[in-house]
Amino acid sequence: KKIEMDNIHQYTDGVAANAVLLCGFTAFFAIEPDDDTPFLSSCYFVSSTLSLVCNMYVVVCSSLLGALGPTYGLNGAEDTSMHDAVVLMKKERKKMLRGFELGAFFFGVCQ
Repeated sequence: KKIEMDNIHQYTDGVAANAVLLCGFTAFFAIEPDDDTPFLSSCYFVSSTLSLVCNMYVVVCSSLLGALGPTYGLNGAEDTSMHDAVVLMKKERKKMLRGFELGAFFFGVCQ
């Protein structure tokens, strides 16, 4: 289970690093479009905001998962706490991947 936990931790760190890059690119390129069409400007700002929100979700979840997952596995009340921690980390990893996919999609839309 220790190997699985380390694998999940490395995976989430990699996804979070890419999410941080997308957050930076989204914030850096957050310049109002030259087009005077209100609909296009609204789409741009909504997609930029959603990209930032989704990617920040990934970064926060990765940080919490890296800190609290192993702690729960080692300090849990039951003998199966390490197994429970790995199962919960795998579930959260799937949510993080969906958040990253949405963040990348909205980043593509706002560009």
